[in-house]
Amino acid sequence: MFVLPATAGATDGLSVAMFAEETAALWPVAVSMEIVRLDSNEGEEESLSSHRMTVEDGQPMDFADVVRTPEGECSFSVRLVARHHARGIIEVEYDLRVAEARYEAMTWERYLLHRLNLSERPEIGDSSLSVTRADIVSGVRKTYRERVEVGGQRFEIRISARSLRG
Repeated sequence: MFVLPATAGATDGLSVAMFAEETAALWPVAVSMEIVRLDSNEGEEESLSSHRMTVEDGQPMDFADVVRTPEGECSFSVRLVARHHARGIIEVEYDLRVAEARYEAMTWERYLLHRLNLSERPEIGDSSLSVTRADIVSGVRKTYRERVEVGGQRFEIRISARSLRG
């Protein structure tokens, strides 16, 4: 898991905070992101990764995770910015990128040795961008859901933000 805070400026987005020059005066926002694997056969869900943190209004946050799949690995990268608006509305701007890296082809002999723990793990090939999405959404205490399909598996990325004003 990587969580990287980035610097925020008053002009970094479509809205400008009331106290743009005094970032200490901005109200904090509680943001969370969860990656869920969806099972289409039985409607079951498996939470693969969950992140929660408190950030200043308008501060960009980067979340990154790698999830193993039967075919290789999927890397999820989300950059999001949450901003306060009138009447308790929180605007969430996000940029989602999903890359896939598949296992290299292997022989039956090497596969059997690997399954018996007599050989190393199969090599992962080069990563390629599979999905990219960006959106700006707003609401009060809402969870935003973005579904993606990578390598025959369905995932759902859940993003939520709520104000921590007094």
